[in-house]
Amino acid sequence: METVVLAPIAGATMIVLGLTGAGTLGSNGPGHFWLLAASGIITAVPLLFFGASARRLPMTTIGLLQYFAPVLQFIVALAVFHEAMTPDRWVGFGIVWLALLLLTLDMLRTARKNSVIRKSARLSAA
Repeated sequence: METVVLAPIAGATMIVLGLTGAGTLGSNGPGHFWLLAASGIITAVPLLFFGASARRLPMTTIGLLQYFAPVLQFIVALAVFHEAMTPDRWVGFGIVWLALLLLTLDMLRTARKNSVIRKSARLSAA
């Protein structure tokens, strides 16, 4: 749906950039053109693979992967790109991880409580 909404805006932007001479689609050689033309497919293929695999994996595995992605991005930012971590970034990072910790603890508490309820229901039914 968002493609239908944004396609006219993107098309108008490309026309304006082309008319003002700021567009690069046809002016930087065929390699640049084909890279831009293929960028949608290059972006969509990994998303399609993720969507297909997400249907086949248990939700607990997907949840764990959702934890790993930002952690790996953080490590790459610090170790590879030498991103500066100012105190305000550390505070934000800490708040996010505190929230994740609280969410995980609540999820574990709820799962344990539901397990006890299911056990007692099975014992009383027997």
